[in-house]
This record gives sequence, C-alpha cells and structure tokens, in this order.
Amino acid sequence: MTSQPGAVGSLLGQYQPDRPGSARYPPWAWSNATGHQLAALERLVTDWVHHYNEQYATAERHVVPLCWPEHPWLSHELAAMAFLWYSAHRDPTATAERAGEFYLRYLPGFQHRLPEMLGSSPIECQRGQHPQSWRREVDTVVGAADWRKTESAQVEPDRWALIARIHDAIFGFPHSAPTL
Repeated sequence: MTSQPGAVGSLLGQYQPDRPGSARYPPWAWSNATGHQLAALERLVTDWVHHYNEQYATAERHVVPLCWPEHPWLSHELAAMAFLWYSAHRDPTATAERAGEFYLRYLPGFQHRLPEMLGSSPIECQRGQHPQSWRREVDTVVGAADWRKTESAQVEPDRWALIARIHDAIFGFPHSAPTL
C-alpha cells in the first residue's frame, strides 16, 4: 500500500481493514476527506470509473457517466466500490473469496442500482447529456415537505420519542465516534 504515489498513497495508508483499533478514518467516505485527501479521492474515483467503464460496462445501462459528481448517491457508492475493488485485487491481504464476493455480490448489485442512482434520465447521463431535471420530481417532493424549516424546539414530544428510538439503535456499535 505504501508504494502508491502521492496523495492516493496517503488514502491507501488509511485503509487498514485488518488492524482493529488503529486510529484511522474510512478513506472512501467523502465527508472524512479534507484538502489533498479530497483531491486524491476524486482522482482515485475518476480513475476507477475510467477502468470500470473499459472493463466491466457490458451494456449502456452499466456505463458510469462523466457527470457522476453531480449524483451524490452514485458518488458515495463509487468511492466505496473503488475500495471494495482494491480490497479484492490489490490489498496484500486480498483473497480469492474477496474477489469472488466482489464479482458475485458487489459488482452486480452496483450495476443493478446504477440507473436508479442516475435519476429520471439515466440514459441521457450515460450518453453525456446530463439533464438539469435529473432529480426534479424528488426535489419537488422534498421541497414541498419543508422539513428543514422544523425548529428543534417546535418538534412535538412524540416525534422526539421516534428520534430517540432511531438514535438508540446502534446496531452493536458504541455511541462514541472513533478518535482520528
């Protein structure tokens, strides 16, 4: 991992799946990256998309379009896919089982979800014609809900009980965040 050049090498230096307890951040999470890490993640995902399109896109619906940064869900998933590919093929601890898992589970699932991640006009994006209306229907519904204008102090007690239930569902993980 450390033989990788520059900023991408620093991202891979944070990828330590077999070192529990080590202080690190998940390098595939855009929200964790800052400065040079953000630029490195963008470069890594861009390169991964290029190679994915050449190697794994066997139908037009499988093509990741150049406008991928305009699709947040797709952008998050692409970063994870790049590291899943790395884990299966380049990581020194890679195994045939990880590669099999990539090809039998992650890649087909990604390709199946890809058109949905591109919104209402996936083929337009895949043909290099990103429509500004790709999310119009969703934005209309989200905007009509006006959910961001709800003040915390105005939230009714029953809603707080629901929020508390969501918060308390930690799926076995501690509530405290890891130290970086």
